[in-house]
Amino acid sequence: MASAAVDGTTAQRYEVKFWATEEQAGQLLRLSEHHLEVDPFCRTGPQRNVSLYLDSPMRTFFEHHVTGLPERFKLRVRTYDDPRGPAFLEVKHRCKSVTSKRRTSVPRAVARDLVAGRLDAAAALPPTADLMEFLYLYQRHMAEPVLLVSARRLGLRSIDDGDRFRMTLDRDIQYQRHCGSDLTGRPHGWTPVDIAARAGNPALLVLIEAKFVDAAPAWLAPAIERLHLRPTSFSKYVAAMYQDMAENDGGVQTIGGRADDEEGE
Repeated sequence: MASAAVDGTTAQRYEVKFWATEEQAGQLLRLSEHHLEVDPFCRTGPQRNVSLYLDSPMRTFFEHHVTGLPERFKLRVRTYDDPRGPAFLEVKHRCKSVTSKRRTSVPRAVARDLVAGRLDAAAALPPTADLMEFLYLYQRHMAEPVLLVSARRLGLRSIDDGDRFRMTLDRDIQYQRHCGSDLTGRPHGWTPVDIAARAGNPALLVLIEAKFVDAAPAWLAPAIERLHLRPTSFSKYVAAMYQDMAENDGGVQTIGGRADDEEGE
């Protein structure tokens, strides 16, 4: 399978998330079938992605999220199904309601060197602005690998607006603690994220995310209202961190202690 490419909403976008049951998700796909097409990388079915989240020794990015800081970052390395495919160095920057994502494609061997602290591995890469932003935040925060988070994702994109709207459906969200220079996780090391604990309803198993550049398409709001989809600010990294700390460290203490589905990213 080819590796996922950068989509048309990457540079700057708004993101809106919803919880859905499988029935609601199926209905939403039917309502959107004349407006969206399946992403080329998902034409044979949902694609598994794995994100290695990096954070400071003080877990700065995690704290900024749970305390509701208006401007905050996430630093991660993402891979997809094809073990021969590249890795993507990603910086997600949220300022109030606007999210931007910088993304750099690198060989997996280079990505493994970088997360292990061998920054000289980047010397042979083109010095793009996206790469420089990743390396700057990595060094400024003395970032280290923390958690691997995986999801099975169906991606869709708009048909008639130049790829300015995207929708993703995530299922089977899992995590594991990082070990060594691994980017993809140990096959039997995954722990399911307890979605029911975050969504408040065991039937809400699908995380739907709408991503748009200027404004959401006109058909979206009526579809959401018709299906009674529940909005959420769910963060896979934050939810996995909460669960991992609760299960392994006797709970998590943060400055704000904000619930995961309250206002935030």
